[in-house]
Amino acid sequence: EQCLYLAMEMGGPNLEGQLTRIQTRKEMMAIAEQLFTVLAYLHSCNIAHHDVKPSNLLWDGVHLKLIDFGVAEHL
Repeated sequence: EQCLYLAMEMGGPNLEGQLTRIQTRKEMMAIAEQLFTVLAYLHSCNIAHHDVKPSNLLWDGVHLKLIDFGVAEHL
């Protein structure tokens, strides 16, 4: 019998809960740059996420992670 397991790291705070805490232009630009980078990579792999929103973005103050690929589609 074969089984498939999915292992994921623990998430962090999402961007939705942190939007009011982001005060510097530098931090806003870091978020935007990382978001554009991850979306460009996904699109280069012909993947459409379809659900990009602040609650699906984890932000630890340095790194941005896009989560919840439940409705993503390979085009």
